[in-house]
Amino acid sequence: MNQSTIQANFYWSFITANLLHTNTAHLLLNLGGLSLLWAIHGYSYTVTNYLIQFLYFSLAVTLGMAFLSNNFAWYVGLSGVLHGTFIVGAYQDIRHRIKFGWWLMLGVWIKIIYEQVIGADENLQSLIEAQVAVDAHLYGAIAGSLWIGGRLVLNQNNRSTPKN
Repeated sequence: MNQSTIQANFYWSFITANLLHTNTAHLLLNLGGLSLLWAIHGYSYTVTNYLIQFLYFSLAVTLGMAFLSNNFAWYVGLSGVLHGTFIVGAYQDIRHRIKFGWWLMLGVWIKIIYEQVIGADENLQSLIEAQVAVDAHLYGAIAGSLWIGGRLVLNQNNRSTPKN
């Protein structure tokens, strides 16, 4: 499958790419990550907000993979969405003055930079029987950062708007 095929099937892949997985181990790893993030940061979400974020991160990762990652013929999994969710959760900890949030934020960015420079863990690639989409992790983290930036701008605008 070439880049134009991915772009032609973008709408379909937006719906399916983040729901499909290469094998059961891949699915269980992603569901485990999603569950862990909910357990750690679920206090800061409503179900509606979480679903809106999921859709936003799905779109951002799919767009990034389709138009910016020329080395990928296809992409499946939740890892990009998980990285975006992780970034937002770490920020929520920071916002709530939970100091560990800074360590989480630093750790995820170190991991992402490591993956961009060195590559993904070979054992993980063997387990999921596919190349790890490290670009999806990057796009998810960038989308999470943009989500935070958007929320900060909205909150600032709400504070500066005079009340009647």
